[in-house]
Amino acid sequence: MLGYLGDAKSTDATIDSEGWLRTGDICYCDPQTKKWYIVDRVKDLIKVNAFQVAPAELEEILLQHPDIVDAAVIGIDSPEAATELPRAYVVTRPSAGVALTEQRVKEFVAAKVVKYKRLEGGVRFVSRIPKAASGKILKGPLRDLARKESKSRL
Repeated sequence: MLGYLGDAKSTDATIDSEGWLRTGDICYCDPQTKKWYIVDRVKDLIKVNAFQVAPAELEEILLQHPDIVDAAVIGIDSPEAATELPRAYVVTRPSAGVALTEQRVKEFVAAKVVKYKRLEGGVRFVSRIPKAASGKILKGPLRDLARKESKSRL
């Protein structure tokens, strides 16, 4: 918090009048358990340890692959650590066949980014990326899909 010391404008933009720190996370409190759950983000960033990763940057790289026609990236909770990991959802060109594997996609991205931006959350092949009428990627359905997959592994 040293960056806010003596900087009233930054402090006011980050800490509200009741003393709450605006992290950009959307959360709720379960009234029975009194536990807080983070369910989304105001800004579309993935927090990998202390680093912020922009999904759009990884999506742009994925779309450079000749066998990928559409892509979306979300952050998923790491099972081993209190952090998120980037996961890609990709739509392949019909002619790509079985040649495009998760490992090949991960290697393609890893060759172009620093270590913390790698697709350590995995790659999932889907038939389509959910989008709004405006063309904006709808991350909510992908997060729901990731949560269902996570629960099915338990």
